[in-house]
Amino acid sequence: MNTDQQKVSEIFQSSKEKLQGDAKVVSDAFKKMASQDKDGKTTDADESEKHNYQEQYNKLKGAGHKKE
Repeated sequence: MNTDQQKVSEIFQSSKEKLQGDAKVVSDAFKKMASQDKDGKTTDADESEKHNYQEQYNKLKGAGHKKE
């Protein structure tokens, strides 16, 4: 593998790792929001609220994949 290909491969791998880290942060944030009410107290949110957060997460996740 020549040096240009190696550099591209290294940049790609670095970017991929960063995106995976960003996706985990977003996923964790949506999970946290889904489990809290407006006062920041843990609550048993009804399924429709949880579904809404999951739907938003899926849209964001899908938008990230479209850029590749």
